[in-house]
Amino acid sequence: MDRRHLFPRAGHRARRVASSFDEPTRKLDIDDDATTENGGDEPNVFDLMSATMVPYEKTYRLCFLRHAKSSYSQWAYSSGDATNAIENDENDDKDNFDLPDKYRSIAPRGKLGAETVAKTMVTEHPEFVPSIIITSDATRCLDTVECFSMAEPEAFGKTTVILAPEFYEVAHGSDVKAKRLRKAITKKIKREAQMRSAETVCVVGHNTGWENVVKLLTKSSKKVRMKTSNCALLSCKAGEMTWEEALMEGEWELEKILRVPKELNRKAKMEHPEEDSGNWIEDDNEAEEDEDEEVVDISFE
Repeated sequence: MDRRHLFPRAGHRARRVASSFDEPTRKLDIDDDATTENGGDEPNVFDLMSATMVPYEKTYRLCFLRHAKSSYSQWAYSSGDATNAIENDENDDKDNFDLPDKYRSIAPRGKLGAETVAKTMVTEHPEFVPSIIITSDATRCLDTVECFSMAEPEAFGKTTVILAPEFYEVAHGSDVKAKRLRKAITKKIKREAQMRSAETVCVVGHNTGWENVVKLLTKSSKKVRMKTSNCALLSCKAGEMTWEEALMEGEWELEKILRVPKELNRKAKMEHPEEDSGNWIEDDNEAEEDEDEEVVDISFE
């Protein structure tokens, strides 16, 4: 008994499905400007099975930002607005030497430098704009982060900022051990960056620690020179490495040190001569490091 007449619709559907597989697969010709057939009405079918899959190569980017120029003076910049600077008058002492080092604010000249470096990063190196910022809790570092946020609010205004009091303790001063500082940075980034899946991080801190640890990570035989507001941009092809593994074992490349233009420094010194106090030593040469500068030995213990 022929039962096909009992299931006419099922048989019809089966024939339609079978006929659809009889059509050859049309491959997309990526070298041809024409990606459609029949006058461009119907897109070609991309042959995914024959496509070349390019694996994602993870790259960690790490910015070492040194705080902006600070001041001992009572009229130092604060709270993100130059109009808040206190004007010096006859009743004010010029310098407040009783102010603890950790709580010094940045000077007006430092504000200009930090804003300039922030704009340079966004316009020339946007791939280094960080997902998170980890900063020393020293006032001059917090002021610097605030300057970045105000100079480029779209890039830095909503960035997560995390305090790291240990950066001040291990990075500030002349007797700084680079390996000890790297360990402190690694511990902080391991916790904060890996938890947030961040691949671009900015750490804000002090010399001589920042110069030493950049030299250590990049295995540079040259002296690394970072003046105030300078920002060293490092990258590492991480592959499957975690942040901890990359910082301890990775090959880091120093791509650029963002610096305050020499012309801007000269102009700022003329506009704010009161900052030229004899209470700290600052090299007037703000030019970029000479490539032929002799090797300087640094303790990595």
